[in-house]
Amino acid sequence: MKQAYNACRRKLAPSERKAFFRILSGIDRSIPVLEVGCGRGGKLAWLRELGFRDVLGVDVDRRSVERARAQGHNAMVVDELKAAAPERSFGLLVFAHVIEHFAPLDLVPFLDGWLDRLAPGGLALMASPVEHPGFYLDFDHIKPYYPQGIMDFFGPEAAQTQLRSRQVLQMEDIRFKRGPFRLRQLRSLLLKRNDAPAHLFNFLLLFAFAGTGGWIGRREGWLGLFRSLGVRASEERF
Repeated sequence: MKQAYNACRRKLAPSERKAFFRILSGIDRSIPVLEVGCGRGGKLAWLRELGFRDVLGVDVDRRSVERARAQGHNAMVVDELKAAAPERSFGLLVFAHVIEHFAPLDLVPFLDGWLDRLAPGGLALMASPVEHPGFYLDFDHIKPYYPQGIMDFFGPEAAQTQLRSRQVLQMEDIRFKRGPFRLRQLRSLLLKRNDAPAHLFNFLLLFAFAGTGGWIGRREGWLGLFRSLGVRASEERF
């Protein structure tokens, strides 16, 4: 029944794909694009479907890169990119479901390092979940991040005093993704015993979400488009 629910959800609940396509709708398709943390190539396929012609994915996991290559995508492991194109810059960087896997003091230098590869005035797209009941079901999720928090570190008027980013970003656009309420932490669902009532209730919640245009549901994530303003005038760290 879980498979039937997932199939039904794909039809009734809009995926992140819709927001992804909208937020990138006005971007020049000729600019070089780098997806950081491309995994098996799911977002690389979306970028190609959108018409971007120069798309490269990079990941630390070689098996994921090989899977992406097997699907016809241009992908490298991080060390390969550093060796083959140490100075190459890009017009768009994509961080899709990457930042939530980092602690704050690790995330800032990680993003700074990749933002160094943005061409002047280039764009960075970040997609990340917000905190919701399913967030920590992903074992290696460290912390949910919000657009306001990113701007506290990377904005022109960074509000944080313990650490400031070297790179400065300006928010250009923001989109939010909503999803249906869903029962998860139930004994019957975890043991897969006598779980039909819980699955049926989840179907009702899904139909309520679809029938109200997402009003009966919850916010699950966001996509933010940021423009690089270059290196901060003062790189002093507190």
